[in-house]
Amino acid sequence: MKVLADGSIFMLRDVSLQTRTKKRTKANDIFMTIVQTAKKLGISAYQYICDRVPNKFEMPSLAQPIRKKSSLSGNPSISTQFEEDT
Repeated sequence: MKVLADGSIFMLRDVSLQTRTKKRTKANDIFMTIVQTAKKLGISAYQYICDRVPNKFEMPSLAQPIRKKSSLSGNPSISTQFEEDT
């Protein structure tokens, strides 16, 4: 709350991490998922997004390094799950 010089009170809205529509919320969730997944895989999220938005597809999809890491870690259920989804 903030009190103005004339004595009126109003609420400030914190909209920094909030979205106004379900579509924007979904887009934000997808963006954050891509950024965090790329970070965990050691891939530049910026370069990945710059590759995907103009439909260049020069970089491999994020699923390929995930499969590779899961097979190296000895967890075949993860790589099997991705193969079933595709």
